[in-house]
Amino acid sequence: MSRRATTSALWLAAVCACSSTGASSKMTDQQPASPSTGLEGNASRGSHRPICQVDVSCKTPFRGGFEVRQGDRIVTQFQTDSAGHFRVPLAPGEYTIQADSSAPLLARSQTYQVTVGPRGFTQLELDLDTGAR
Repeated sequence: MSRRATTSALWLAAVCACSSTGASSKMTDQQPASPSTGLEGNASRGSHRPICQVDVSCKTPFRGGFEVRQGDRIVTQFQTDSAGHFRVPLAPGEYTIQADSSAPLLARSQTYQVTVGPRGFTQLELDLDTGAR
């Protein structure tokens, strides 16, 4: 094999090895999410009772889907568990969080502006208004 063919074969092997590292098929123009940064917290909805009582919470956990946006672009989506808890890895930056289309109408109109810092998971409490009064 000539020197040129050997160099070409090595270059092709390196390109193939780099492209098969298991990267996500969803490409974005933002920095990839870090497993060590993102958002973590709880989502709740309230008031779910017409009359609240002292020492009795008027809020309940909110189980549902959310979209994470930068501008008009959806960066990722996440789902809360039955206790309303969520943890979503995100690269440091500015984001808008909004309930997805499966949420009750009033919840979809509420947005939250958040900043994910350069270290750790940013704590976020999503308190969704049900409109019950």
